[in-house]
Amino acid sequence: HVWDSNGKEYLDMLACAGALPLGHNHPAIHDEVLAFLRSGQIQQGLDIATPEKVAFTEELMASLPVEFAQNVRLHFCGPTGSDAVEAAIKLFKTVTGRRAVVAFSGGYPLALIAYDAKYDKWAPGAHTGTFRGNQIAMVAGAATMRLLRDKNLVGHVQEMGARLQRGLKGLARDFDCIGDVRGRGLMFGAEIVSPEGKLDGSLAKAVKVECFHLGMIIETGGRHGAVLRFLPSLLIEAADIDLALQLLGQSITNVRASDHARQRPRRAEADSVFPSTHLQQNDF
Repeated sequence: HVWDSNGKEYLDMLACAGALPLGHNHPAIHDEVLAFLRSGQIQQGLDIATPEKVAFTEELMASLPVEFAQNVRLHFCGPTGSDAVEAAIKLFKTVTGRRAVVAFSGGYPLALIAYDAKYDKWAPGAHTGTFRGNQIAMVAGAATMRLLRDKNLVGHVQEMGARLQRGLKGLARDFDCIGDVRGRGLMFGAEIVSPEGKLDGSLAKAVKVECFHLGMIIETGGRHGAVLRFLPSLLIEAADIDLALQLLGQSITNVRASDHARQRPRRAEADSVFPSTHLQQNDF
């Protein structure tokens, strides 16, 4: 949950587009970051090996599949997912000599690529940047990976994801404007469609805005901006899943009622301007 400057509370079902898997200000992350800031260590280290970078790397290696981790190489990029994607594309082109690629991008406070050692064909300085080595992000990242592993959140995510999926599909039975519902884990999208079954980005935006007015943060994306996106914290509990579904249903109901109310005055106004009379050709 987050609060605005006026004290209004919002259920955050976006979690920084999924980049905050533990939500906002989790105490385990908060405490480790504060301890690091008090330590006097450097905060930006480029490619220098620091205790924080070593700890992050060890946690990351422990999180990778064992067989892959035995022969992996890591390349730390700038602090965006797009820079990691660019690095992966450049490495692919270097190794294969091919130019055509298909890439998918994402965003994090920290970005790197992990690849098999056989692809380690970089020339010195082939992909560098000023903003690598964010020590605070490494401290937060290591703490996040450690908590995800120690708390064994996979089962919880599967349970809450199934609950969210059931709820969204239930709403799809109640509201014909909800089309395909798809996702994995706790990352779900619900298409918003017109009565003709076509993707309706305008309606999706209206529902998103109404969700915000009611106190829930979601996002739209996908084709024509017609997909409502849900990427909550992996720690979300059943009560908040149920609240999110309730607010979504209420938002759709409100938007439909508002559309109906707007249409009625337009018809009444049209009737007043063009009275319902039977005109004959000689009336003109």
